[in-house]
Amino acid sequence: MSIWRMSFRTIARVCLAALLFVVVLVGCAGDQTAQAQPRETTRWEYKIVQTQRETASQYEDILNGLGQDGWELIVAPGLGLMVLKRPMSAPTTP
Repeated sequence: MSIWRMSFRTIARVCLAALLFVVVLVGCAGDQTAQAQPRETTRWEYKIVQTQRETASQYEDILNGLGQDGWELIVAPGLGLMVLKRPMSAPTTP
């Protein structure tokens, strides 16, 4: 079967499988010396912000203000709810 006769969904699945294979291969072939040394583990604190029907400009202002305090938006499942994170001030070693 030629690539031109495959459906878009089949091509997408093949591409996704190839991408996952490459990610796993690169992850397994990582620098082994880096794993031998203890690494600091970043501990995160999270913040959930609930908003009320702001405009896009108001959302930008809210996010810019939080970003200046070190918060990073990680998910906004719907307008009106935002989940943010930032590193805790003192990282610990495992």
